[in-house]
Amino acid sequence: MTSGAVNCRLPSFGAIAEFERARIVERVRAGLARRAAQGKPLGRPRQTISDSELARASGLSTRKAAALLGVSHAAVHRARTVSKTSRIDLTDCA
Repeated sequence: MTSGAVNCRLPSFGAIAEFERARIVERVRAGLARRAAQGKPLGRPRQTISDSELARASGLSTRKAAALLGVSHAAVHRARTVSKTSRIDLTDCA
């Protein structure tokens, strides 16, 4: 069993925690709105991989190439997909 003093304090701690959480959400949303108003991108910057780095890791699996280049496997996959589509030559399609 709990004492009356503890029963009195627990709801107030919960209310303080809810209030603090609401303040955090408010500050994050204000920061995101400010950044968007400035025209700056939101979120983490994308990892870029140059064509020479892709060529260096051409024979490796996606995960081994990512480990070699020091980026995520998703970044390697994205770069490989983009490089395949960007090399299509449409000048002789007439």
